[in-house]
Amino acid sequence: MLSRDIQYVKEEQAYNTYKKIKTTESHFAEYAGEKYDMLTFDEITNEYADGFRKHLIGMDHLNNTVVKYTRAFGGFLNWCRDSKRKYYTGDATIKGKENEIEVIYLNRKEVDHLITVPLANQTLRQVRDVFVYGCFSSMRYKDIFNLKKTDIKKDYFTFYISKGGRTVSQEVPLHPIAKRILDRYKKIPGEKALPVLSNQKMNAHLKTVMEKAGFTEKVTVAEKRGNGKVEMVQYRKCDLISCHTSRKSFISIAVAGGMSEITIKSITGHSKNSRAFTRYYDISRSVKAEAFKKAFKK
Repeated sequence: MLSRDIQYVKEEQAYNTYKKIKTTESHFAEYAGEKYDMLTFDEITNEYADGFRKHLIGMDHLNNTVVKYTRAFGGFLNWCRDSKRKYYTGDATIKGKENEIEVIYLNRKEVDHLITVPLANQTLRQVRDVFVYGCFSSMRYKDIFNLKKTDIKKDYFTFYISKGGRTVSQEVPLHPIAKRILDRYKKIPGEKALPVLSNQKMNAHLKTVMEKAGFTEKVTVAEKRGNGKVEMVQYRKCDLISCHTSRKSFISIAVAGGMSEITIKSITGHSKNSRAFTRYYDISRSVKAEAFKKAFKK
């Protein structure tokens, strides 16, 4: 029965993954109704799985939320059909595509301002430092989390990414601001270069840091619901900022500063034909206006 096998996530996966699976299980149990406790894998057909997707749509979830839960359910089925287990031998799949949401980032002026914001709390200062380091290094959260003191050289640092099934080292020039941040934490215990909290805690504290920095202007985001209806929703910018925003900020600042696409991709590890990367060229109106002035100056 399906309900017994959800436990694998708690034993084999990260806490946030387990949490997502448990929420997905709750929605799936509601969909299956009284039959849930006795449901067998033989009953999970494409039609049944699509019914679960339609159930989520009927709950008026945003499209990306529907995709999140259907992907979690699909991942569970893949685990069950793995050759080591073979609990599930069916071919049910659930299709769904996330929306391409607006790129939220900080420009160079905003990053410089963030650096100067007084923060009385040490944890908030450390969260701010880790975020700013990302703005000048292009690194994802997990790469910063795994960065070791031995990865830091005089003028550059090295980190490692998975690419095409293999691990590739990336060498990135060390920006003076990034170097100052690293020097600040040279004496922390252990091998890690920076005092990085869990992703969940980082994101929670970042909201506070960005609010204190005054990044509270309204941002309008187009959100598509599971039924295809598009709504324009307003958020404070600080509430949309996460750990990954630092990487987006690095790319946006590099693009605005005229760094070549091939150089940026060699630093970030984006593939040559990355479709996601093209979104970073849709940068703010003010940056476009400044570029226009430079191009057409007398």
